[in-house]
Amino acid sequence: MSITAIIAIIMVLAAIITLLPRTSARRRCALGYKALCTFAPISTIMLLVIAAFVWLISSAG
Repeated sequence: MSITAIIAIIMVLAAIITLLPRTSARRRCALGYKALCTFAPISTIMLLVIAAFVWLISSAG
């Protein structure tokens, strides 16, 4: 497994983590609950798009 594939997998995991609930968060995310990342789901989508791009680079090489 190449380093770019590993980076893509880490980014997908980070995208999932951004959606996790966190009661100590100061603000609610756009989905209406207090999440680990207050920019969710925008940050989640951005991470998934970048991970897909990195994965495509990995599989092309």
